[in-house]
Amino acid sequence: MKKSFIMILFVPLFLTASIWKQSDGPYNYLNAYKIFSYNEDLYMASHDENKATFKLSESDQWIKMDTGVFANKGLIQNFKQDENTVIFAADSGIFLSYDYGESWKFIDSLDGSPRLGIVHIFNGEIYYQRHFRKCLSIIDSESDSLVKVYSVEGDTIFADIMVSSDNYIFAVDPLKEYDYQDTIGTLFISSDFGETWHFSNTMKEQISDLIYHNNTLFAFIRNNSLIKSNDYGETWDLVDDETIDVRKVISYNEYLVVISDNIWFSSDGGKSWEARSKGIDRLKFDDIMINDGNLYVHTDYGGLIYKYIDETEEWKSLYAYTDDVNQNSIRVDNDTLFSTGSLFINYSTDNGASWYNYSDSLFQHYIRLAWFNKCDSIIVANPGHGRSLYISNDYGNHWRYENFGTVTLQPQMGEAIIIGDKILVTVRDKGVMISYDAGETFEVFENEFFNSETSIFNEFKIDEDNRILYTNQGVVRTTDKGLTWIIDSTAELSPFHAYTSNDEFQLAVSVDAKEIYQSTNYGLDWENINANIDSDWIIIDILTYNNFLIIVCLDGVRVSDDMGETWASYDSDVYSYENELIEFRMGQIKGDRLVLTSNQGIWYTDLSNLGLLTSTVEKEIERNYIYTYPPYPNPANSQINVLTYWDINLPMKESDISVYNLNGVKLDTKDKINIIKQADYYGIVTWDCSGEQPGIYIVRIAHGTEEKAVKVIVK
Repeated sequence: MKKSFIMILFVPLFLTASIWKQSDGPYNYLNAYKIFSYNEDLYMASHDENKATFKLSESDQWIKMDTGVFANKGLIQNFKQDENTVIFAADSGIFLSYDYGESWKFIDSLDGSPRLGIVHIFNGEIYYQRHFRKCLSIIDSESDSLVKVYSVEGDTIFADIMVSSDNYIFAVDPLKEYDYQDTIGTLFISSDFGETWHFSNTMKEQISDLIYHNNTLFAFIRNNSLIKSNDYGETWDLVDDETIDVRKVISYNEYLVVISDNIWFSSDGGKSWEARSKGIDRLKFDDIMINDGNLYVHTDYGGLIYKYIDETEEWKSLYAYTDDVNQNSIRVDNDTLFSTGSLFINYSTDNGASWYNYSDSLFQHYIRLAWFNKCDSIIVANPGHGRSLYISNDYGNHWRYENFGTVTLQPQMGEAIIIGDKILVTVRDKGVMISYDAGETFEVFENEFFNSETSIFNEFKIDEDNRILYTNQGVVRTTDKGLTWIIDSTAELSPFHAYTSNDEFQLAVSVDAKEIYQSTNYGLDWENINANIDSDWIIIDILTYNNFLIIVCLDGVRVSDDMGETWASYDSDVYSYENELIEFRMGQIKGDRLVLTSNQGIWYTDLSNLGLLTSTVEKEIERNYIYTYPPYPNPANSQINVLTYWDINLPMKESDISVYNLNGVKLDTKDKINIIKQADYYGIVTWDCSGEQPGIYIVRIAHGTEEKAVKVIVK
């Protein structure tokens, strides 16, 4: 590696073009609010991406509808189609078509509401039941007004559920809302395409769902029994008196398919059921439907969509991605950038230009993360509510949940601090909890300084061994990764919310973000530098680059070469999809870039765009880059795993890896070394050590002109 001789010039720039570039990612899964079928295509209405609508392509990719009927309509809340008749409700109103969507008209006569209640379409007639105990009506095709539907007995009809077959239409009121009966349901039947309706005297049960399948009418009853009728509801027979609690049932090929606590298939008319949910990680569902002969299910939490594969009887996830992701926390660990704010922890190895999901397993919990802390293999993440922790001690492959309370009483927690394999976290009404085993177990931390009244406000990290903690009891520090603690009783408590450090001094921003303080003894004593800060600046983060001071504000970045006396401003001039200025959050300097989180993705700019021009006499060149994380598990009795990063221009091969014992003897590792690639530039190196004697071994990973020696223990 060649040394560099770099000259830094501070030159404020005044550019007409934007200096900010949005990173490729991080990506998050879009939250599907509703799925619906329109002209044999599957669509998804999303809460995210400005409440846009997406269409599923033939290659199972989601395409945003920037043009067409769904563009700029807001959230699609209800959609129904039967042959040529189509009606849907969106934030912007209710729209109706009688020609497969070739032409549309806007309806403003349904209570003036942009929402639809319960809608069914049969034989070209639109049956509509408004919310709040409104009875069944038909939308008049000429005037778009509502015409109430009555039975021949003169009863008002309520129809939460409607199905049809041949010339029959069945309307179900599960709760018999007209008479306010809580134990009796009603069924109305029309045998003439809806011209006349009759009250059913043979069905008084509360029906959860009704379906016509294989020439048989099936009724799932709320007491979990199943009955059927072969004569269009005139008479009923019991199929099973203890069946599935149904949320929705559909007819798919030869199957009855039900969503409830699982996805249940029956090929014998409901006599027996088989659970089929392989590939789905959360068994709570909002909807199930058929589009163009394919079966789809929509989860009710997280809003994910899955497609059923008949050949394997498994479900395929149909994730829709967006890079308009709110990102809060960003940090550097082992030369890699990490960030979060969505459902994932993300990482970047190219100085913030592109981002990838670091831990898919955390997504299984469907939580949005407010912050995280990472140190080597240990990661602690906290959702936005701050009442639970997700902890991993194997680089995010597996997670355990911790809330330090009961299900109904979960105390508030502060940000976790990782020191070696120890984790400290402040828990309301408990003091500081500590784990000595990387988060497997916790106990109350009590010594001559820490007690049940102690709360950690902030941490000043000098290096991995040396930490200073600011608490409500005073300042305490450790120089040996938390084995012993030194009380600095004379140190002044300082309410800071952002820190930065270089080789000469440390800087911190006050809680109200109006003052900047400097320390020359690693944060034990602080002095106000009296920086010239405008009253309208909202300072989020503070950074240093050589002797230059950089503050990150909501509306941009300020740079000073004279410790805050004068500033060069670089405002945010990029806009969100809602046409609002992007708000910056936190920053890191990595390589020759400043990388910032924001309320919409991650943004970066070259340091030269901030007036920090880098003139390299001899450019630093790093060839054949290789980096290895600590092995896990270590000790191991069957397989050793080593997360490894390498030069993207020089592929990693199994032949590059060898294993030696402590006597320097090279082992025969044929077919025992494997590289599980995660991307072109990193993966997990595995060694099957199950046949080796207990002891210490060296895994040697050669890569071009560089190599790494990883010590592992076989037990």
